[in-house]
Amino acid sequence: MIRLRVALALTLQLSVAAGVSAQSAPGGPDPSSTTRLTFGPVSLQPKFNLRNLGVDTNVFNQPVNPERDLTASFVPALDTWLRLGRGRISSETMVEVIYFSKAETQRSVGFGQRLRFDLMLSRFSPYVGGEHVTTYERPTAEIDIRARRTSRGGYAGASLALTPRVRVDTQAGRYILDYEDQEFAGVSLGRELDHGSDIVNIASRFKLTPLTTFVVDAEGQRDRFDYSPIRNTDSFAVLGGFELKPLALISGTAFVGYRKFKPVSSALPPFSGAVAAVNVRYTARETTRFEAIFDRDVDYSFHDLEPYFVETSGQLTVTQRLGGSWDAVARAGRGRYRYERLVFVPDPADEGRLIDRMTLFGAGIGYRFGFAARVGLNADYSRRQSVRAVRQYDGLRFGGTFTYAY
Repeated sequence: MIRLRVALALTLQLSVAAGVSAQSAPGGPDPSSTTRLTFGPVSLQPKFNLRNLGVDTNVFNQPVNPERDLTASFVPALDTWLRLGRGRISSETMVEVIYFSKAETQRSVGFGQRLRFDLMLSRFSPYVGGEHVTTYERPTAEIDIRARRTSRGGYAGASLALTPRVRVDTQAGRYILDYEDQEFAGVSLGRELDHGSDIVNIASRFKLTPLTTFVVDAEGQRDRFDYSPIRNTDSFAVLGGFELKPLALISGTAFVGYRKFKPVSSALPPFSGAVAAVNVRYTARETTRFEAIFDRDVDYSFHDLEPYFVETSGQLTVTQRLGGSWDAVARAGRGRYRYERLVFVPDPADEGRLIDRMTLFGAGIGYRFGFAARVGLNADYSRRQSVRAVRQYDGLRFGGTFTYAY
């Protein structure tokens, strides 16, 4: 729900945003990367990610009789920038290929395209953009199939520099999420989750130092569902936090705030409370890097009697340089999903039924080629705990990865 929300890695399946995808930060992708290729006014940054090249011991996240298979995911992408006088066009193009050796129904090819135009004036910079993304990755930690879904939308906004240190960004957009005819656990995901979102955002940025910016972000969101109007909601969130550039001692983003989530129907209980989106990194003595991710927010569930849940999840990753270009990685994560029932449905005898939990442990070793490329060998174990027996499972995924400029 939070536009600034940081989702955990898709391959770990601990926390993946279920709503429509958010647009790029103001200005689009960073054209100053050292991996870019420049030809006059055109800059290109190719990217490639080969992940999960190995064995998945529970392809369908089944509680009993898990199926093992060889799998791989290929994600080539290209970021492009074109300068046109004071204007700049930026685009992100991505292809997602998921392969399984035996489970042919899980094979897929997805595609994503984002496009944006910025007019770079002295103090006032308007922009417009749009996106169309089709993916087959698991949408959330609660949906255990690789469901085809398409998100599309457009937005417009502007950035105004009030002083050299103070800037105000405004933005408005509309996004559509479409699951088509996908089913999970006997439920049509399209009938439960297809919806449109109207989002208005105002952010004030205060540059404290060359590396640190304090941000106050206010967002209003209106969600309207195509076939499940009981999920229609209006929400408002205010977050404060910091944007920390890579050269800072602690880098990344850290936001905490408050959300008021108000369903249109009185049959669905409201939510008011703390939310957060944190993704920060710290490197000690140039040899050990700590990365912490924490999310808390509201998301929609496919359950008809429990239309939404409050997710609280976190993950800690430690990367230790072993010497030369070698490194070792260890990670652990935990997620908690508290479901909200319709008010006219009697509470279950066991309240624990409304809370699911996810646990993840992983480790790996890698070798880095220069600045932008890395090859690794990883193993990740995940487990879901639920009073619903059909929702409990565990599984191990191990294999190799290769990334370039990701």
